[in-house]
Amino acid sequence: MYICFQETLRLYPAEIRPERYCAKDWSYPEKGLRVPKGVSVLIPAWAINRHPDYYEDPDEFKPERYMSENASEGDKGVNNQYAFTTFGHGHRNCIGIRYTYSSLRIVLFHLFRHFQFQFSPETELKFKPGIVMLLQFFPLYMKVVKRSNN
Repeated sequence: MYICFQETLRLYPAEIRPERYCAKDWSYPEKGLRVPKGVSVLIPAWAINRHPDYYEDPDEFKPERYMSENASEGDKGVNNQYAFTTFGHGHRNCIGIRYTYSSLRIVLFHLFRHFQFQFSPETELKFKPGIVMLLQFFPLYMKVVKRSNN
């Protein structure tokens, strides 16, 4: 189940473009990069999580890429801590990482224990382009059926 969460959050991060304020001048001379103090730095989380240099078939939902026995050389992002940027990195990363994973487990356990979910034929899974901060999707039509064994 963890690998499905990981892959879902890789493809659809809640915040696709987090920003950070540069509090002091910063440079990386080897690459010729310089960020002056006071500049807002945008982190393209959505793009990094789908970068073809790190993930083979980056737009495909493939949770098996996180299984060690299936990790291919093409999926370098699985083994690169900076290729998965959904929660950020370092001391300013998201403080709710553990809470998110714990909550998802509990909620999904109870939902799948009591219900079955079936897509309706008119449902197409595609997101709305042009949204800046959060991803939004066109409507998902589903049939929720209570399980009879509960």
